[in-house]
Amino acid sequence: GRGGRTAAADPRLDPQIDPKRAKRILANRLSAARSKSKQRGHLDSLEHSQTLLSHQKSELLKEYAFLKAEVKSLEEETPQLEQQLKALEEHC
Repeated sequence: GRGGRTAAADPRLDPQIDPKRAKRILANRLSAARSKSKQRGHLDSLEHSQTLLSHQKSELLKEYAFLKAEVKSLEEETPQLEQQLKALEEHC
């Protein structure tokens, strides 16, 4: 692990501990191990989601910049096209 406590000896090997208590201690250890494993899996899943969302955000920002430039270009082109349309309408 990352430091912290070291595992205690198997309580079933200690003749001074009641067998029922030893069984309960082991069951608790197994439950804690399952819980820790589940927690680590959830954290891994969240980290994976964060990576995917970060990538998606980056792609969306690129698309936004492209579309913003496209809108600006179309807005700049609009007056010229309106003039051409007006000239065509007057001509006919």
